[in-house]
Amino acid sequence: MSSYRYTGSLTTSPYSGNVQWILLRNSVSSSSDSVNAFQNRVPPNTREEQRIQGGTTVRRDF
Repeated sequence: MSSYRYTGSLTTSPYSGNVQWILLRNSVSSSSDSVNAFQNRVPPNTREEQRIQGGTTVRRDF
């Protein structure tokens, strides 16, 4: 499984920086109950996409 990691910021107020984002290269399955539970606990994004500003993206294979 591969993943990508980069430093960014929160997508909800207060939009704090120094957040480590980890993205899986391939999609994974999740039950609708799991998705609903996640959506009930995490607020939706309130920020538009931002350009990567000189950051580095790192690929990791494990």
